[in-house]
Amino acid sequence: MNRRVSFFLLLAFCCFALFWRLGSYGLTEPDEGRTAGIGLEFYQSGTWLIPRLYDLAQFNKPPLIYWACSLAYRIGGVNEWTARLPAALAALGTLLLTRAMARRLYGDSAALAATLILLTAPMFFVMAHIIDPNMMLTFWITLTMWAAIAWFQDGKKYQRWIFWIALGIAFLAKGPPAILVTGLALAGLRWLPPRDGAHSRLLQTNEVTPENAFVVAAHEPRSSSSLPWRSLLNVPAILVCIAIALSWFIAVATKYPELWKFFIGQEIVGRLTGGKLGRSQPPYYFIPILLGGFLPWLPLFIASLVDAASKFKTDARARLLICWVLLPFLMFSLTKSKLPAYILPLFPPLAMLMGAEAARKYRFRWFRAVQILFAIIVPVLLVGALEHYGANELPWIKGFMLIDRVWFWILVVALIVSFFVPE
Repeated sequence: MNRRVSFFLLLAFCCFALFWRLGSYGLTEPDEGRTAGIGLEFYQSGTWLIPRLYDLAQFNKPPLIYWACSLAYRIGGVNEWTARLPAALAALGTLLLTRAMARRLYGDSAALAATLILLTAPMFFVMAHIIDPNMMLTFWITLTMWAAIAWFQDGKKYQRWIFWIALGIAFLAKGPPAILVTGLALAGLRWLPPRDGAHSRLLQTNEVTPENAFVVAAHEPRSSSSLPWRSLLNVPAILVCIAIALSWFIAVATKYPELWKFFIGQEIVGRLTGGKLGRSQPPYYFIPILLGGFLPWLPLFIASLVDAASKFKTDARARLLICWVLLPFLMFSLTKSKLPAYILPLFPPLAMLMGAEAARKYRFRWFRAVQILFAIIVPVLLVGALEHYGANELPWIKGFMLIDRVWFWILVVALIVSFFVPE
């Protein structure tokens, strides 16, 4: 299938999965209602500095998610669909960035597989339909990592600027986790040593391609000027990053100086110790969440981690993705304050590892998947149209409504069949 046609079909599937019936159910309490309410007060008041709920100031989260909700209300009116639109758009952006990174590192087949695996991961899919800052944080971290990978391969100045600007905006989405996740991933790639001679063997065999150019760059000796690590640390770009990241915090702390103690004491130290927030959990808390988050793909999940671990010292791609997953996972596990969505930024690298494993071992039958997915999507759209025009009381429609409730999991099964069932 033509690459452009394949991309637009994939984009259509992602949009359908993320935006279909996004506002068909009420906001959940307390988190969705609270976030949507603060965004509504921004929208109604026309001010963008102090988050308020029932006219009471709220400083426990940076304002990016509230600003996004307010902007969505301005564009599409005040309703559940527009309230959830920022999360769905962030999920769509994360899917496209995951595809772009996987394509750079492993090629087209792995990119397609990684995108579909991430889309159909239950935790990712659920969080894409909830007003929550963690999906927005995931998007900006993924954009930061895309820019780093592109910089290592291409070395273009705009990629370096995207890296630092995205990192600053990610801080406005959730605070320090943005810097910690990105920093740990890149520090692991930079300082965990590759096996000597891996890059030189690749160069000697003339096997350098767009897909493995990252491997060559990351395996260059640290003294080599061709590796753009040092020039990634650009002073003007770092200053812009800091200005973006701290802009809101400085603005509100100038008005309320006592907030510095709150930001540092409760929001940083308090979340690390966890006692005052009532979210203290054991160190193994995230293990079942991570496994359940990829439940339909669990065999592929385990196989991809085993394969990546075996290539850790010889393949910079595997080393980067493992560091992106393992080091932040250990950080989140060691902190006392824990909620399931905290590990959402680790889903894109895991999906890329799984996509690479699927592309290596299995032949993905895209045309068969398209046939199955359209066989699901068309009746679902028909049911939605009939509902919209008041036909939902017809007896046969009531029975057919079941499709609209279980279509996503039929989609998951269809994709798995497309991977693993022989012709």
